Amino acid sequence: MTKTAALILVLGIALTSTAYADSGKLITPPPVHNEQTVSTGFSLKTGAKETKTRMVEGEKVKAEIVHYTMQPYGIAFEVDSNFKPVVTASKHAVTFSRTIATTKQKMSVTLQMFKGQTFNQVGNAMQKEFVALGYNRVGKVELNEKGKLRGTQVNYSGKHQYAGYTLFPVKGGILVVKHIYPWDAGDAMGGFMYQLHASLNVK
Repeated sequence: MTKTAALILVLGIALTSTAYADSGKLITPPPVHNEQTVSTGFSLKTGAKETKTRMVEGEKVKAEIVHYTMQPYGIAFEVDSNFKPVVTASKHAVTFSRTIATTKQKMSVTLQMFKGQTFNQVGNAMQKEFVALGYNRVGKVELNEKGKLRGTQVNYSGKHQYAGYTLFPVKGGILVVKHIYPWDAGDAMGGFMYQLHASLNVK
């Protein structure tokens, strides 16, 4: 699959300020420690597991997924069970990451809620973050599929990575889904990202 084709498959996710796109190799962010939720009220509720089928390179592939809910916002979604969550309560964020066994590179996705800011304010902040890290913007897609959360996805590319973010206006603020993964993972992550986006809903 070409870089462009793989990029089109992307439907929204993660990047932190320590992952630089213009380096000669993939630099992954440092681990984030779980924080207590007493002062912020933010938490991640883990639900049941389920096996689902998705298409990867034209073939059906089964994946075990876990149902999650971001509280107190009631944002429900599902993520593959081999992506492990780390909650950063002070930022109202959760990052899911997985290491590719053959290359030791990491794929990561972050879901974060921004309260008290407008859509444009959050979008401008995300754009500045990605540009400052050396990523090149390659396109924008309006996600308005019937029955799913509507959002605006902005895609970026680095020397060895795909990256980007999707903004979802929801009750209580703006949900941002940021992603970063190596080019070689484009096919698998395309299906992963589509399923993640399709599963998003507010209870």
